Amino acid sequence: MTQVKVAVSHEDEKAQRLIQIFPTLAKGGGQTLVFVEGRKNADKVARDLTQALTASGYTVDSLHGTKTSVQRQQLMEVRLPCPPPRPPTTTTIASLMLVV
Repeated sequence: MTQVKVAVSHEDEKAQRLIQIFPTLAKGGGQTLVFVEGRKNADKVARDLTQALTASGYTVDSLHGTKTSVQRQQLMEVRLPCPPPRPPTTTTIASLMLVV
């Protein structure tokens, strides 16, 4: 596992910076988790990444507490074992549930 921290000066730069560095993060296959604060941010980042990365063969989903347990389970079953890399975005609360 590799952890990457990137500093940006404005909130609106986060998605663009992630789009720029994602090919490097995804090198070698596997999954990429992007942690964001809040469900709305997770959905927005997922939309932004989907628009930017779909043409490159990536798919993106958000994972948060307002999804049903069936939706979360389907996401985990479909996304974790399959190349190409599919980065789910998650809120801090949902990520804590994933770690446990």
